[in-house]
Amino acid sequence: MPAHGRRLFFVNRFYAPDQSATARMLTGVAEGLSARGHRVHVVTSRLRADDAQAELLPEEVVNGVSVHRIWSTRFGRAALKTRLLDYLSFHWSARRVVASLAQFGDVVVAKTDPPLLGVNLQRGLGQYTHMNWVQDVFPELAQRTGVMRCESRLYAWLLDARNRNLLSAAGNVVLGDSMLATLKRAAPHARLTVIPNWSGDLRLESGARGSAGRSAEHDVALTVPAAGLSVMYAGNLGRVHDFDTVLDAAQLLSAAPSTAVAPIRFELVGDGAQRASLERAVATRNLTNVGFRDPVPESGLPDMLASADVHLVTLTPDLEGLVTPSKYYGILAVGRPVAYIGGADADIAAEVVAEGAGIATPAGAPAQLASALLALAADAPRVRQMGERARGLFLKRYRLEHCLDSWEQLLAQI
Repeated sequence: MPAHGRRLFFVNRFYAPDQSATARMLTGVAEGLSARGHRVHVVTSRLRADDAQAELLPEEVVNGVSVHRIWSTRFGRAALKTRLLDYLSFHWSARRVVASLAQFGDVVVAKTDPPLLGVNLQRGLGQYTHMNWVQDVFPELAQRTGVMRCESRLYAWLLDARNRNLLSAAGNVVLGDSMLATLKRAAPHARLTVIPNWSGDLRLESGARGSAGRSAEHDVALTVPAAGLSVMYAGNLGRVHDFDTVLDAAQLLSAAPSTAVAPIRFELVGDGAQRASLERAVATRNLTNVGFRDPVPESGLPDMLASADVHLVTLTPDLEGLVTPSKYYGILAVGRPVAYIGGADADIAAEVVAEGAGIATPAGAPAQLASALLALAADAPRVRQMGERARGLFLKRYRLEHCLDSWEQLLAQI
């Protein structure tokens, strides 16, 4: 029995069967720790991000985890004001339910969906031990994306409350060195620990083996031949990602002489705030080397990722240290090279270059990206080698077992 039999509560707005990134990361850790003998509870909503009408059971035990699904409004993401109501209602319900469930000595871990959840839950510090699991850094993320003005009184109040929350917590888990540096600057004396997110072993789940595993299903949106270099972006087509560089590079490559190198084609898989504008831009520019596809169910994810030769990971440079693209881990798991577009000092950029697992180019440098992809298209052995190194990096650092080991070490110190 772990650590005096204390119970471990995770609080997050989404949990399995939801397939959003925060839900998947939490589900694996909660079930993994439960399998290792920890008494794990999850406080979450009754909603699914991918199904607004879903009605999930208020209470159930799933794979050893006691799941408490609480009431909250369900307006969805259509408008900022109604989304805020969803956040606030979950805050209110979570605080009430955690106060009724958690006992002295229990550990309550607040994730960051909804934002600043830990600030609300820290009010129960006399009753339980409080921790934060930081997936996105708020309120800075809201300010950098234009949702909030940094000179506003509300922003200053939220920033101060967040920093006091970090300082009071028994531990704060962050995803990488850039996020660690960001929060160290904000709250120098906070107890911060880097535990990266993880991926399941998607290669074992995939029916595709190697780059020859591409199927016709994955090429239907494209008008270029199947031979050549397939470059995929799979995930949220949201505002935090840089797609201007991708489309500009695609335009440069579409103008290149077709006899110069095997064709390079791009496929953007997913939904999000930028999807409609990206489709209009592709049509306006007549980019026949760019296609779109809707998200696939979780069961189809391994084969979809394995169908590409190279995967794009992008992040607007001024959001480095605030967000970590979760798609990165799955790409490594299927053994595909990463083409990172973002800041030069980004964690992922530094890692893929150092490990030989991909390439990194600055945001706003489409010619550099196009040139790098042309070089890969002309060197299939190098692409395969990068994929093997990506797979090795996954096995070395980003398996669920590594994440669970780190969590257990941290919990033993609390």
